[in-house]
Amino acid sequence: MGRVFRCALQYDREEATAPPAVIAKFPTEDLGYRSLLDQFAVYEREVRFYSELRDDCPIPTPVCYFADRDPASGDFLILLEDLAPAQPGKPIAGCTRGEALAAVELIAKMHSRWWTDKRLDSLEWLATPDVPRMELFISRNYHDAWRAFARRSSNHLPAHLSRAGRLLGRHLLTVLRRLSSPPRTLVHGDFQLGNIFFSEAGTIRAVADWQVVVRARGPMDLGHFVVRSLDPAERRTAEADLIRRYHEILVRSGIEAYSLQDCWDDYRLSVLSQFGLGIVLEYALSRHKREEPAEDAALQALSVVSGRLFAAIDDLRPEELLPREPLWRRYLPSSWGGQSQAQISG
Repeated sequence: MGRVFRCALQYDREEATAPPAVIAKFPTEDLGYRSLLDQFAVYEREVRFYSELRDDCPIPTPVCYFADRDPASGDFLILLEDLAPAQPGKPIAGCTRGEALAAVELIAKMHSRWWTDKRLDSLEWLATPDVPRMELFISRNYHDAWRAFARRSSNHLPAHLSRAGRLLGRHLLTVLRRLSSPPRTLVHGDFQLGNIFFSEAGTIRAVADWQVVVRARGPMDLGHFVVRSLDPAERRTAEADLIRRYHEILVRSGIEAYSLQDCWDDYRLSVLSQFGLGIVLEYALSRHKREEPAEDAALQALSVVSGRLFAAIDDLRPEELLPREPLWRRYLPSSWGGQSQAQISG
């Protein structure tokens, strides 16, 4: 998504409050990736989060010393607090149930603060997941992305995942519209262990990387974190308690017109949206792929996290929340799965 450096600083005189180092964030140098990222304004969103919303967030985030972007070129620079010796969580290892509870309570606190806040709707840069550019992107790419994914995975893709992927060809936008509809709040968008920094004592020091911040339904963050951060066996035992705790914090904050069942349904749909968006975004990124092979650690993380996501879809069966297919569609040859009804009728 970009380049990140730790910059050690030297000063021309003693300054008691001056940081010994800062973290500097720049755009990626890969022009193919850059063109894709610019479509979704990821750099603008992070700059504007730190400039306009960071001070009103009730969760710890890095101190921002500078954040600006050149609209003409799209270049940006962000200078952030160096959080060391705090360390980001380890996505491959996952986290403990206690760490998961602390993260869920933290994100619930932020969501409660921004729940149905009219200020969010006034920020034209703060998109919803179903923003028109995303709708266009999905409508242009999903069917080809699904065919490529299904072809690569044909030997080991469980039947329920295959069915979910085919259904999302017609319903991914439906899911995103649901998650974009009121009640909305401020959603981090990539709330996962790699973006959560823990102190040496094991407490959460800060949440970083706000490039895909959106206004949406809160369980988008909840599903993103719980499914990706816990081993499937641990998730199965902790999941209900974590979602109940999240909802309890909303209720204690005065949020009444959002039931626990609403929360569960949105949580399940958020898991399904991760699957669909992952397929289409991976496909788009592969078309702009660098020549260098991916690092082994990145491939391992992708494999582990994907396995957790697939297990969650198996357990939660979120596709059951989608509109049912007409009976006649269930007997179409699988090779027709990506065609629309109009194309088939024609």
